[in-house]
Amino acid sequence: MSHSPRLHITCGNRGITDIKYVDVPHTQMSVELVAPQATLEQIIAKIIASRQISRLDQRLLMKASCQAALTTQEENLLKQVYELLHRGLLKVVN
Repeated sequence: MSHSPRLHITCGNRGITDIKYVDVPHTQMSVELVAPQATLEQIIAKIIASRQISRLDQRLLMKASCQAALTTQEENLLKQVYELLHRGLLKVVN
């Protein structure tokens, strides 16, 4: 049976406590967020820590960045992700 990665977000009393990918069988594919929506900073922190960006990460970034006006800090974080991509320091995965 083949497996696919799925984003799993865990929430505690103080917000998101963990964001990770888990392998699940194709027969059990579903989107399950166990937390409120991740903030732009949390998404970018996960991308930088893992040194890779997926299509799901890209969609989450786009959604988070379109929901409200970006602060200067958020703009700088997005620029940092772009620079890492441009320099080849982030691996693009599906």
